[in-house]
Amino acid sequence: MDLEPLTAPSFRLILDGPSEENPLLHPVLRIAACAGLAFVLVPGSACAQREGASGVLVIATGADVSTPVPGVDQNQTNWQITNLLFLRLAELGPTLSTVGDKDFAPLLARSWKRRDSVTIVFELDTRALWHDGAPVTSRDVVFTFERSRQVHDLLTATQRIASVTADGPTRVVFRFRHVYAEQMYDATYHLMIMPEHLLAGIPQDSIATSEFGKHPVGNGAFRWVRRVPDQVIELAAFDRFFLGKPKLDRVYFRVARSPDARLTILLSGEADATEQLSWAAVQRLQGN
Repeated sequence: MDLEPLTAPSFRLILDGPSEENPLLHPVLRIAACAGLAFVLVPGSACAQREGASGVLVIATGADVSTPVPGVDQNQTNWQITNLLFLRLAELGPTLSTVGDKDFAPLLARSWKRRDSVTIVFELDTRALWHDGAPVTSRDVVFTFERSRQVHDLLTATQRIASVTADGPTRVVFRFRHVYAEQMYDATYHLMIMPEHLLAGIPQDSIATSEFGKHPVGNGAFRWVRRVPDQVIELAAFDRFFLGKPKLDRVYFRVARSPDARLTILLSGEADATEQLSWAAVQRLQGN
């Protein structure tokens, strides 16, 4: 687990979430192997001094979570939390290249190969588990792709994928509509895999109000613990995470809607990190 941002000796301004200008983040800028947390880490905080030991990270965030499930309501806080709860088949490698198949790092898929110029076959890691203990299987990947057809943004992002089919419990076949350079990127980045055994009976437009929407079950390094509305969201390390238990025991997102309130919480030591600060606030932090 690469937790470099948590042991940085000085200010680290971590990039914001995906956008047209910055669709992806470097895998080093992440917590527990999940890209996408956007924050400023305070030097001298408990996290900055841990040097890799187990502990707690508190992030002051500007919005409460609504439904931390991929493809539902992806505001900034939702997006950050879903990246800790759910994994993709693979992630970008060190060069951040989205072209070709080779410069990607395994996540739920332990390997992949081509059958032809429009077909990629993924072999799932048999150690991967959902947080309820069920294994991650090819059925989950197929289900996730089928559900993506019902979400406008995902439908647009994956429109060049013709089909996703299971070839046994741990093999998944992606077939594309035509030859292009970013097939692997489309198959991995846009699809955080969801549990078919828990969501098959819940319509896409009912997830937000379902029990799953309130207590999501993922496959990532952290599991859902609780949410106190407009106050805090708590995640805990998943002890059975197949890629190794994360170095952090807990991650808390403390809701503070005002930028001034987030800055005050940060300066008081009640939070280790925050997001979306003005440059003036960053300069004030540097002065402290």
